[in-house]
Amino acid sequence: MPISKFSFHIVQSLAGQVVSRAIGLVITALLFRAYSTALIGEYILVLAYANIGIMLTKLGQDSGLTQYYLKKKYSAIGPILFYRVLSSVIFLIAGSLVFVFLPPEATPKWFLFPLILLPFLTAISFDWALRAQKKFRQLAVLTVFGQVAGLVFAVLGFLTKEPVFLVLIQLAMTTTLVFFMAKYLSYKTLQKFLITTTEGLWQSWDYIKISFRDNIGFTGISIILVALTNSEVILASQFLSLEEIGEFSALNRLGAFAQAILLVINSVVYVHLLSNTISNRKALAFNVIIGILMALVLAAFPALILNILFGSAFVELGDALRIFAASTISASIFQYFLSRSYLSAREANIWRTLAAMTGVMLIIAVGAYAIQLYGFLGMIVFTSVKWLLGSLLLKAVFLRKGHSTTVRDT
Repeated sequence: MPISKFSFHIVQSLAGQVVSRAIGLVITALLFRAYSTALIGEYILVLAYANIGIMLTKLGQDSGLTQYYLKKKYSAIGPILFYRVLSSVIFLIAGSLVFVFLPPEATPKWFLFPLILLPFLTAISFDWALRAQKKFRQLAVLTVFGQVAGLVFAVLGFLTKEPVFLVLIQLAMTTTLVFFMAKYLSYKTLQKFLITTTEGLWQSWDYIKISFRDNIGFTGISIILVALTNSEVILASQFLSLEEIGEFSALNRLGAFAQAILLVINSVVYVHLLSNTISNRKALAFNVIIGILMALVLAAFPALILNILFGSAFVELGDALRIFAASTISASIFQYFLSRSYLSAREANIWRTLAAMTGVMLIIAVGAYAIQLYGFLGMIVFTSVKWLLGSLLLKAVFLRKGHSTTVRDT
């Protein structure tokens, strides 16, 4: 595939993400004008825990599924899909029990809906299959559809000030994506996935163990990614107020705009690295250039951006946003190492995954110390530094000298 095809995929995916993230910023602006900062902080904390549930459901197997699909190894897909459905149902039942027995005076029960439903909805998502088919334009369109669905509930929340719409926003986005992803796949493809998932129930335990052993490296990478993404919010809940968590989420939404673009580049780069149609140097350049450009925008106009999106009350966070802007550059470097780590993950073993878990725990310990010592400022600085530490961890664990970054047949 010529490099122009790669550039075309980048443009398609970026166009969809720019539109969808612009809608996402509108949603964020409406939320901060409709609800208190403390309520938003409480909900952001619930979403952080929901993301951990999603990680335990997926176990970083998306890239493994993509590789199996590209190589037409459908029999290996079955056990992974079966585990996803089974684990998500367990989360669904456990979350429902918590919902039923939660004391009435505790956090509003409907705040638990994302914690209960998001792992299940993510388990039945087929975004990895669409990426394997290089349907980047369709994925971009679906992302916009999901954001529009969320925008509807954000507007309702802004008009009524009812907190229940805060919960429905994320659920509407995810449900819309899952539904239309299934619509984009052919009936034969869905039937094939259903058959392989059912076969996963009857296949021997030894085969399932082999399937997950071959993909244990992806699990280690997933642990690093999810832990770093949600670590500061969960740590902040131990040392900071819900208001401060809400203020941080405002800054984090701006960073998410840049990082979402980086994530799109990363997903496209990953598929093209699998096909050997782009060099590592060009992959790094795409990521870092976007990161630098976004950081310059955030650092140059912090007061203007905060005032337009969140109101004059947030202008005082301008200096914090300048520091936070550095996180987009460090995140761009992390995304490059993430793409390359996915390619070598099939060569990893359980010891590398344990090393990844140990390393990410040390990074989180650094974050806990920084937040406890310096409070809100410590959380901002840690956010800017953690992606660089994560990059070093990926390089040390999955990209050591002589470690293959080519796809291996199994």
